[in-house]
Amino acid sequence: AKTVVDEARGLLYLVSLDEPLVAVFDLATESFQAPIATSDRGIGVALSRQRDRLYVGLESVTETSGAFISVIDLAARQEERVFDLGVISGPRPEQPVQMAELLLDPAESQVFATTLHDAQAGILVFDPDTGELLEQVDLEPENPARLGGALDLDFLNGQLIATSENIDGFGLLRVLS
Repeated sequence: AKTVVDEARGLLYLVSLDEPLVAVFDLATESFQAPIATSDRGIGVALSRQRDRLYVGLESVTETSGAFISVIDLAARQEERVFDLGVISGPRPEQPVQMAELLLDPAESQVFATTLHDAQAGILVFDPDTGELLEQVDLEPENPARLGGALDLDFLNGQLIATSENIDGFGLLRVLS
């Protein structure tokens, strides 16, 4: 998601594809508050209510390729650190890994991040406290040269559902356990 609602605070957080910041919209007053600076432009965002943290998938960090996650302390309203997941883009390692969707599991013990088609890195699964990459979910097991990309994620009855695209541009729905 590129937006997420913080019901406890009555705020909507929006990541910017153009600027290195998270816009903060107050739902009660229908006005913007001061934005929260990030290390680079945001692609996807997820809210951890348990940790009071916002996770933002960054497009790149100072022109370095890889998969980076900004961790924002919501009480302090600032970026506290950036996780480097240690993943590079498939055929073009100089390109940043773009993460279109971030999603915490229901227990908030793992964060799932889709990678777009060009990244070919599958779904990245990382620990929200340490940033340790736990797994790369293969969305194209029939194609040993790539892990595939996905556009959207959600949990349904305890199963992770991903909409993905394959090399021919056709959409796919994957049910992952």
